[in-house]
Amino acid sequence: MMIPNLLKPWCDVVNLSVQLATVVVTETCEAMQCLVGAAEAANSSGGGSATQVEVSARQEQVLSELSRRTSAPQRLVQRVDIILGLARGGTPSQIAQRLGVERQTVYKWARRWREQTPRLKAAEAEGVNDRQLRELIEQVLEDAYRSGRPAKITPTQRAQVIALACESPRESGLALRRWTSRDLAIEVCRREWVPSLSRATVSRLLAEAKLKPHLSRYWLNGAPTDRAAFEAQVRTVCQLYQQAPALYEQGIHVVCVDEKSGLQVLEHKHPA
Repeated sequence: MMIPNLLKPWCDVVNLSVQLATVVVTETCEAMQCLVGAAEAANSSGGGSATQVEVSARQEQVLSELSRRTSAPQRLVQRVDIILGLARGGTPSQIAQRLGVERQTVYKWARRWREQTPRLKAAEAEGVNDRQLRELIEQVLEDAYRSGRPAKITPTQRAQVIALACESPRESGLALRRWTSRDLAIEVCRREWVPSLSRATVSRLLAEAKLKPHLSRYWLNGAPTDRAAFEAQVRTVCQLYQQAPALYEQGIHVVCVDEKSGLQVLEHKHPA
């Protein structure tokens, strides 16, 4: 692009202004970095508490071993390196730049270490071994517990869902052989136990209770063709269970052929 001769002086002035502004900004940034570095160095050497950490020789040894351990989680190694860097005189800016983290992250774990320093000192005074000290340091550098959102389902509602899952769908008037998470969620909302319930929440509740309704086989629910004969057999078996303690005193053993066939029926656990 050709620039008229009359405009060239003005272009030179603009270019010079831009160059001067760039120099001013660069020098200002460098000056700010120097001020920050000087302030951090003063805090580290002059007794400032912002980044000052206290690490005993034994703690430093454990921290160094954790830093070199290849199987340790990366976040743990990073936090260990922050504490070691501060203990060895590094500034937050230097440590943040070396580890690729924000300076606020360095301040955060420095504060956490200072808060837990009395606990670490007390543990060493009690004579804990290296393994116990390492576990304690790992606890100190763990993420803080977060309570999370309040539960959307109450313990009573949870029990109702689990109780329903233990019933046959036919008892609810449904033409289903087995419950699914979706069917349970629909039935729970139909009964107005909860305003809304997702299939995922039902699946989680069943998993926590170790229930698998879709795999259930109702093998205990017999369907005898001769009801009277079946009741007579049940009565005979129950009477035999009731007589088991008296028969045992006569030297007669009652053996229950079931999942635990090696147990003898010597006493009643529940009223007959």
